[in-house]
Amino acid sequence: MNRQQRIQQRFEEFREFCRLNNHVVLPGNRVREEVAALIIGISAGTLRNWRSNRKPGLRFCDRGRVTYELAFLAEFLDGE
Repeated sequence: MNRQQRIQQRFEEFREFCRLNNHVVLPGNRVREEVAALIIGISAGTLRNWRSNRKPGLRFCDRGRVTYELAFLAEFLDGE
């Protein structure tokens, strides 16, 4: 399985995790900070620290509320 296939598979797993746990997936396949932290297995506080310290590879959108795109989370974890 190549990298793109792994990322796609992980993205689909994240969508299913959200569906099964009744987490809202926003337009653009984005999730709120708390859900992103659950998905990658860390606390929301750690995720905030990573963001404020500009951890390489961690991409987010801040339009009044921080959100993370599921595909970017999959890429981030694939690079870890």
